[in-house]
Amino acid sequence: MVIFQGDEPIRGEVTVIPKSKKLEHIGIKIELVGQTEMFDDKVNATEFTSLVRELDAPGLLYNEKSYPFDFSNIQKPYESYSGLNVKLRYFLRVTVSKQYGSSSSKEQDFWVQHLQPEPEINNSIKMEVGYVLCFIDSLHTNLFIELKNVCILNLSTRRPSIIHSKPLLEKSISCSSESRLSTWNLELLNVKSREPVLI
Repeated sequence: MVIFQGDEPIRGEVTVIPKSKKLEHIGIKIELVGQTEMFDDKVNATEFTSLVRELDAPGLLYNEKSYPFDFSNIQKPYESYSGLNVKLRYFLRVTVSKQYGSSSSKEQDFWVQHLQPEPEINNSIKMEVGYVLCFIDSLHTNLFIELKNVCILNLSTRRPSIIHSKPLLEKSISCSSESRLSTWNLELLNVKSREPVLI
């Protein structure tokens, strides 16, 4: 798949080849589309970018013909993403409209990424999350990390005023009824070589 940066123009060439001796059409166009899709509901995709370029006026094609296209100064605000439940994709769609019969179209996906310089200031960040009647404090050593970096967290749990008969985080931390604060260091090295820690 071709990769573009956010500010790069999308240029190329489309070749239309008639399947029969001649192809009668009422227009040929190309679209640049950016949309989000839910894997369980692909019908109701949400488009956030949609641009159209007309490649050819209505007429007849007897032989294959190539059409150059250019999408310059186009905002691509989001990076491409493919997750478990949602997908953010960019693609080009060429449509040959016909007066009689169904139109012919073809899509070609491309990937968008936004490269940024390494920040000069990369301080630590502290976050607090409430989970099952307790608070989890996480201290991240860096605010910005790369995908291949090691992530070292300093986690702590705080019990509420109500005392429970069993530990709040079983198999991860043991808290006595008198202890209000427990801290441990968690180092995530390579996800493939170690099972993830579930909290």
